[in-house]
Amino acid sequence: MGKILVIGKHNEFCEAILSLSQRMGHDPVFVEGIREGYATASSDGSYEVVFLDVMLEGGHGLEWIPKLQELPSMPDVIAMTNEGDPETAASAISQGAWDYLGTPVSIGSVQCMIARVLQSREKRKAFARQKILKRDKIIGRSMRLRRCLDSLARASESMCSVLFVGETGTGKELFASALHDNSPRGNRRMVVVDCTNLTRTLAESLLFGHDKGAFTGAVARKQGLVAQADGSSLFLDEIGELPLEVQKSFLRVLQEKRFRPLGSRNEEQSDFRLVCATNRSLLQMVEAEEFRKDLYFRISGMVIELPPLRERKEDIPDLLAHYVPKICKEYKVIDKTPSEDFIHALLCYSWPGNVRELLNTLYIAVNNALEERHLYPHHLPVDIRVKIIQSNHTLPRPELTTYVSPPPPPSPPPKSTREGMSEEIWIPKPAGRTNRCVKKPYPRWKRCIWTTWRPFPTATLPRPVPIRIFQERVCTSFSRSTTGIFASPRGTALFPEHLVPGCHHLVASP
Repeated sequence: MGKILVIGKHNEFCEAILSLSQRMGHDPVFVEGIREGYATASSDGSYEVVFLDVMLEGGHGLEWIPKLQELPSMPDVIAMTNEGDPETAASAISQGAWDYLGTPVSIGSVQCMIARVLQSREKRKAFARQKILKRDKIIGRSMRLRRCLDSLARASESMCSVLFVGETGTGKELFASALHDNSPRGNRRMVVVDCTNLTRTLAESLLFGHDKGAFTGAVARKQGLVAQADGSSLFLDEIGELPLEVQKSFLRVLQEKRFRPLGSRNEEQSDFRLVCATNRSLLQMVEAEEFRKDLYFRISGMVIELPPLRERKEDIPDLLAHYVPKICKEYKVIDKTPSEDFIHALLCYSWPGNVRELLNTLYIAVNNALEERHLYPHHLPVDIRVKIIQSNHTLPRPELTTYVSPPPPPSPPPKSTREGMSEEIWIPKPAGRTNRCVKKPYPRWKRCIWTTWRPFPTATLPRPVPIRIFQERVCTSFSRSTTGIFASPRGTALFPEHLVPGCHHLVASP
């Protein structure tokens, strides 16, 4: 018995699916409205199949198919509509729907569809329990990444050609290596071909090899990369950059698994598995006649689309936990812990360069941190910090973490005059306790504080002297009982003119 969620309107179509599911022994639940249905699926987390009316919200129900698939239960979504529109069906399948259900429809077809989708889920679960992937370098636990790993596990058991599609820096070569390591050919080294470096003149020699004397400079026989991949996997990185002339000659190799080295009369055979990767849309290149259509059908036996980092940002903390200790060990510095503000700043960035850009950023941040034990936002490169601010995000304040900012300068003491000398003055507490100023009574012998800048009346003291200099050079030069250097007529407050002649040199220069 499976749990089935039906999201749609109150009509005969949805009622028929509910009634049929109950008769088959399943547990169906009906919810009206996409947002309400998504909330129900999120709160329960045990639904296996979701029937979604894609015409809800003015036909925007297609946008909710990937969101439903990213739930923890990873349900299979079956798109349905009262209108049998081929374009809507094609859009639903491209969004990841398991199947499409339109009207008119028979009871038998609905029963068969429900039985097949539940049977397929059971087989996938059994296969996942049996298959343990080697994925040491593929870091993350997001739903998007888990779906890619499920596809990778299924592809590793077959011998069909696999095409990895994704932006630059999404880890296409890592997935290709994991595919090879988990396949029966994993005991041999995978042969990697960088198609961006293949030119028309050197491509055939590099791929197929050549005999001695095949061209000027061919002083010995050389084995090509296709021959080296015999019994292993041949990985063509960025196959979209392969020249058209080379595509034509490479097509026959894929069909027959046979090739002829340059300058040779005999054909050779190579049993290899083809794995390709590209960051371009090969279908658009086929329409623009920049890529051969027949070659595309040969290499796209199974297509795995890798999500960019901005669509799986929940994997960033795992990536930090994996790479930061390695970088610290490589730089031979103390281990560093990313602060919450540092992680928050990384989550605010869009990462156009994906994991590769993140890795380079971590190298720079660790280098900027020097001997600090924590990574903070100010350790990030300046261009990334600027882009975060330009994207209407604010960098977190340092006081939100363990980062301790320098204390602000103490407030200046209040001014006093001769007529009104305060019995209490404002002084800062010692550094390290607090940055606030507190009231503390001074001893009577120090209540001569001259808090304003005032020039001495004598010709030997032409510049004003602050009270700090007065205290340091006069009050600390004698004991507290030495009051003979002052001559105050009133005895209530002491000012510079009360100095006994001969003591002015103590405060002659600040």
